[in-house]
Amino acid sequence: MDVMNNSMLANAVVALAVVGLLLYRQLTTRRVKTDGGGRMMLILGLVGLLQLGEFVQNTGWIGALGVELLVVSLALAAVLGTFRAYSVRVWQTADGAWWRRGSALTLVLWFVSIGSHFGIDALAVSLAGPGVDMQGLGNATLLLYLAISLGLQNILVAHRVAEYDRERHSVAR
Repeated sequence: MDVMNNSMLANAVVALAVVGLLLYRQLTTRRVKTDGGGRMMLILGLVGLLQLGEFVQNTGWIGALGVELLVVSLALAAVLGTFRAYSVRVWQTADGAWWRRGSALTLVLWFVSIGSHFGIDALAVSLAGPGVDMQGLGNATLLLYLAISLGLQNILVAHRVAEYDRERHSVAR
C-alpha cells in the first residue's frame, strides 16, 4: 500500500508541475511551431500511458465503467483542445514569423478542461463497484489527457497558420 501512495504522490507532483508550466506557456507569447509540437505530445502521451499502466498494475482492473469514463474524459480532452485552439491569438510579424498567445478564454477553457478531467475521475470513484479501486485514476491519466488535449490544440493552431499562409499566397497571385 505504501508503494501505491508514493506512486500516487509522485504522479500528482509531476502532474502539478506539468500543468503549471503548461498554463504559464499558454499565456506567454511564443513562436508557432509548424510541426504542431508533436514530439512533446508524444513524450507526454508515452509517459501518461506508462503511468496508466502502473496504476492498473497496482490497483487491479478498473472495470468497464472505468474504461468508459476514461474514454469519455479523453474525448472531452479532444473537444476542449479544439475549442482552445480557436481561442489562441495568432499573428504574423514583418519578418514572416507566426506568433501565438493564449487569451483569457484560453485560460478559462484550460480550467474547464482540467476540472472536467478530475470531475470525471471523482464520478468514477463514486460509481466504482466493489473490488474496483479507481482512487488516483485522474492523476495517473492526466499526462495522457494533456497529450491529447494540448496535442490537438497545437496541431490546430499550426493548421490555422498554414491556412492563413495559403490564403495570403492565393490573394497575392
